[in-house]
Amino acid sequence: KDSLGNESSINFQSIFNVVPSAPILSVGSKPKRVEINIFNTSVNGINIEDKVMYQVWKYEGTKNNAKVWKDWSLFNWNYFVDYETIPGQTYGYAIRFKGVLGDISKMSDWSIITT
Repeated sequence: KDSLGNESSINFQSIFNVVPSAPILSVGSKPKRVEINIFNTSVNGINIEDKVMYQVWKYEGTKNNAKVWKDWSLFNWNYFVDYETIPGQTYGYAIRFKGVLGDISKMSDWSIITT
């Protein structure tokens, strides 16, 4: 409420302690690649607002090699292609969400695939 008596409400979705749904992976060929499908939902099936950002993590071989693959973004919620893969190698991908107030979710479970 402001000094003139005008009232408004602010609505936003907090994602503190939210666990995102893990990405769905598939292997493509010609060229060899990993296709990563991202969903803006939590593991409990709750839809995450479009204005929430996401970050994609990747590892090659073991989780000890995990690092940010795609940093915070608002764009293209649902699909990525990773062409930087080696046949026969194992890769893992996970995501996190970041809310409009800077609150960061937990990391999703790792989705793991061998090319």
